Amino acid sequence: MTTSDFRPESLRVEFGLAMKITTSEYVEVEDMEVADCGKTGIIFDACKNCAIRKVYVHHTKKTGILLRPGCEDILIEDCESAFNDDGKGRKGDADGFACNDRTKNVTVRGCKSHNNSEDGFDFRANGTMVLDSNIAIHNGATGLKTWKGGIITNCLSAYNTTGMGCAKLVRKDDKNADFTYRITNCTISNNKYSSIRGNGDLLIIRNTIIINR
Repeated sequence: MTTSDFRPESLRVEFGLAMKITTSEYVEVEDMEVADCGKTGIIFDACKNCAIRKVYVHHTKKTGILLRPGCEDILIEDCESAFNDDGKGRKGDADGFACNDRTKNVTVRGCKSHNNSEDGFDFRANGTMVLDSNIAIHNGATGLKTWKGGIITNCLSAYNTTGMGCAKLVRKDDKNADFTYRITNCTISNNKYSSIRGNGDLLIIRNTIIINR
């Protein structure tokens, strides 16, 4: 772990939780494996300008990697999250990667999410939400889901219940939000029910292969 502004009290170890970093800036978590957690694997809470790279999270009882409210300008890159299961199936909360409301400007690049009991990627970020070159396969719910618009490029979503979710989650502070979804150069294949499902303001699909059973 490297950082230019990190306070030891910002790193907490809780029962069943591998790592929780709060109210910090310029933290980079790299080259780590997290397994067999009783709760979420890694949580960033109200952090800014941080990065998570080359981390493998698996077999947790909740979400593998989670961004909580207050997080801004976060990069998740070359990570894998798999086999996370809370025993509740699609009604549960065991995503591969997720971020809560009131997060902003999140980029997820080159990541793989598979065999999770809920969504592969489940993001509610405001501002710029980018999913680039990610793979979501064999997840119990939606492969890639964003709630407040997003740019989805070069991604594969296959063998999930739903391929991609383009939802519209409006909060009181979202009056001027752009719920436009741009899906480009993606492959959405062999998902159980819908290939793309949602109710965003505008859905733009370019150079994308969609194959459903």
